[in-house]
Amino acid sequence: MTGPELRQWIEAELPSVGSPAYWIDQTADKLPVFVKLPDSPSVPSDWEPGKSLTGRAFGPDVELRWLASGTGFRSWKISRWNQDEEVRSYYCLGTQSKDGVFREGNLNTPLSYPEGLPCGENFRPFVKVAELKASKPQAFEDPEQITRALNRPRLVRYRLVGVSAGTSEEEAHED
Repeated sequence: MTGPELRQWIEAELPSVGSPAYWIDQTADKLPVFVKLPDSPSVPSDWEPGKSLTGRAFGPDVELRWLASGTGFRSWKISRWNQDEEVRSYYCLGTQSKDGVFREGNLNTPLSYPEGLPCGENFRPFVKVAELKASKPQAFEDPEQITRALNRPRLVRYRLVGVSAGTSEEEAHED
């Protein structure tokens, strides 16, 4: 898929991600750009597919992913699954300073997170992730069966579904 084709695909699929919708883009020359999209989501006007290494547009219903590959891009659309999803929060880089900007110790540049996240000194951003896990193992008597079950990955699939911030996962606020 070429850059213009990727832009068309993302524009066509963006309405399916749900609201609120978010955008993450990673280039070789700067930290990831992480923004909240407007209620009628569209590709950010300053986005240049030719500079993108990888990116995601996501919301509560769908995640769109892309990855630079050779001279083009690979893309994926990941929707809700029929199976039960478990939504968990994972820390992002940085904490919020008194001036409301997210920073990380040794990095000299502020970090880009969506505007409108709850504010508070030492708040940390979280990404909400829907996880689909393998079925829970049953009781086994044979040690070889136990070893096989333990060596099987528990996380089968995941997709980003939202963003929050707070001082701990329990205190995270929905955006």
